[in-house]
Amino acid sequence: MYHYEDVKERFLKLVSSKKKALVVINAKAYVGYDFNKIELTSNHKKKTVTISHFPQPEILSIETNINYYDKKDGYFNKFEATDLTNLSEEAKQHIRDKVPESGLYNVARKEALESLLLVENIVETIGWKLDYTALKLKSGEKLKLK
Repeated sequence: MYHYEDVKERFLKLVSSKKKALVVINAKAYVGYDFNKIELTSNHKKKTVTISHFPQPEILSIETNINYYDKKDGYFNKFEATDLTNLSEEAKQHIRDKVPESGLYNVARKEALESLLLVENIVETIGWKLDYTALKLKSGEKLKLK
């Protein structure tokens, strides 16, 4: 839920006009990896593919369904199409700001190992090996692949 309020003062600040709305945001945020950012090199003689960089998780997309309730115009301060567009953008930014608190980045980091396994399986189907020893882990992290 997001509360929007805008007050405009008119006539030498003697009259104020307030518009407000209660916005309910139903949203889905998708966090994952952009595989275009993976840095790979291949060695044809050794038949190896080396991953030198694996990207950090990022917000891939946000789907929002925004409903406006209790939308009230002020006498001199009416809602216009640009107001609703700006309100929609504020709502999406509100969701972007909440994503780090949601734990989605941690879930994506855990699934990174599954992504590496997928890449390893693809490479092995053509008879090559995947070398991911160049990847650096944060201190305290352990890479566990089967």
